[in-house]
Amino acid sequence: MTSPALFSRFPRLAERIPWRPIGTFPTPVEPLRAQEGGPSGRLFVKRDDLSAARYGGNKVRKLEHVLADAVSRERRSLITVGGLGSNQCLATAIYGRQFGLEVDVCLFDQPVNGHVVDVLLADVAAGARIRYGGTYLGAAWEVVRAWLARKGAGERPYYVPPGSTTPLGVLGYVSAGLEFAEQVRSGLAPEPDRVFVAAGSCGTVAGLVIGLELGGLASRCVAVRITTGLAVNRWYIQRLVERTVALMRRADPSIPGIGRAAGRFDFDLETRFYGGAYGRETPEARDAISRALPQLRLETTYTGKALAACLEHHRRHPGETLLFWNTFNSAPLEKAAGLEALPGNVRRVLEKNGIRDYPPER
Repeated sequence: MTSPALFSRFPRLAERIPWRPIGTFPTPVEPLRAQEGGPSGRLFVKRDDLSAARYGGNKVRKLEHVLADAVSRERRSLITVGGLGSNQCLATAIYGRQFGLEVDVCLFDQPVNGHVVDVLLADVAAGARIRYGGTYLGAAWEVVRAWLARKGAGERPYYVPPGSTTPLGVLGYVSAGLEFAEQVRSGLAPEPDRVFVAAGSCGTVAGLVIGLELGGLASRCVAVRITTGLAVNRWYIQRLVERTVALMRRADPSIPGIGRAAGRFDFDLETRFYGGAYGRETPEARDAISRALPQLRLETTYTGKALAACLEHHRRHPGETLLFWNTFNSAPLEKAAGLEALPGNVRRVLEKNGIRDYPPER
C-alpha cells in the first residue's frame, strides 16, 4: 500500500481526508517517442495509464478518495453518469464493486466506435446496471430514476458526478502533481515548461494546478478542452481550484493558499482540438494516436486530442520541454461475450451505427 504523496507532504490530512488504496504509485515518466521524425526537443509522458493493474487511467487517483468517502458514509450503492464510452463510469463500476457497492451508470450519447462498444461490454462484465438516457437531459433523468429506485429499496445511494470531479476527487491529482514534483527532484524527469492534459470534467487539471505549485514547479498546465465550453472554461477550473484548496485548508490550515487568493493561476486553456462535439474524432487526434504507437494506446475523445495539442506545440516551440499526461487506461478489459448482454435500447443505438455483432469492424 502506497500512501498518497499528498499525505506524505501534509500528514495531518491523512487523519481527516477519506482514502482507500486502489492504484500503484508513483507511475513512471518516460521519453515520448511520438516525436520521432519531428523537430528536436524534449517530449515526455507521465504514464497514468499504468495507475492500476486491473484498470488504469486518471479515475483511479480520484476514486481512492471518492469511494473511501462512500464507504465511510456506509453507502451500499453508487450512481454515476457519463457518455456511452465513459471511462469514468467503467472505473466506478469496477472499483465500486471491488468495495462491495452496487453501481448504476447513466449514459448519454456520443459517437459510437469500437472503443465505445468495448467499454459498454466491460460495464456489463463489471456488474454495472446500465441506464441509457440518450441526451444529456435524458441521462440526468436516469440519475433521478436510479436514485428513486435505490431509495425505494431502502438504500442511501452515493452520487459520483462526471469524472469523479468533486473537491475530494480532485485531491487525487493534487497528489499526482506532488508525486511528479518529487520525480523531478529525484532526477527521474526534467521539469517541463508545460504539462498537457485532457480537460473534460476539469478535475485532473485543477488538481495538477494545485499539486505542481505546491510541489515547487514552475510548469504551466495546458488544459486541452474535449467538450463544450459550458463545461470546460477558465472560470470553472479556477473555482474548482479554489474549492479544493479550501477543503485542504479546512483539514490543515498550514497549507498555503494558491489560486486567486495568491494572485495566480498557472494554466492555459487550449480549445482548438475539440472537434465541435463530445467524442467526435478529428484528423489531428487520429494522427497523434498513430504517432504514439506502439508505446501508448490512446483514444479519440480525450487523450488523442490532448496529445495532438502537445505535438503541435512541440513543432512550434521545439526548444521547450513538454510533458503529456496520459489519462487513459492501458490494462486489458474484461468484457461480456456479446452485444446481447447489453440493454435493448443500447443495442438499438449500436445497430443504428452499423454495429450488429461483436467484435465490430474497426
